[in-house]
Parts: sequence; C-alpha cells; structure tokens
Amino acid sequence: MALASFLITRFGNVPINGRIKQWARTAAPADHAETLRRWELFNDLRTLAAFAAFVLLIVLAVGGLRAADHAGPDRVARSR
Repeated sequence: MALASFLITRFGNVPINGRIKQWARTAAPADHAETLRRWELFNDLRTLAAFAAFVLLIVLAVGGLRAADHAGPDRVARSR
C-alpha cells in the first residue's frame, strides 16, 4: 500500500503539478477544472493508500505483540 501511494504520487500527481506550475507563467487552459479534478482524484487515492498502509502496519505490529504474548516467556526463551 505504501508503494501504491508512492506510485500514485509519482505518476499521477507529479506530472499534473508540473502542468499547474506552467499556468503561473502563462494562463490556465480551458480544461483546467478537469485537470484539477484529476489531481484531486489522485490525491484522494494516494491518501487512502497511505492510510491503509498505516492501518496495516499497526495491525501487523499489534498482531506481532499478541503472538509474542501468547508464546509465553519460556517458548520465547527456547526459540533463541
């Protein structure tokens, strides 16, 4: 999910950001509203992907802690 967030940013938002920077030197094109809508869509997708990655990380961390608790101290000591 973190990789998806990165890829969405790199291939979705960044190219649009480049076009938007050109508008500062020139005028916004006639379809600028559609370009901004696409940027917002990519932004929403990468935010959801980053949030999902964060939630998965927490679930895995908490799950790992619970698994270690269930193993018991003598099982953990024997596995070392």
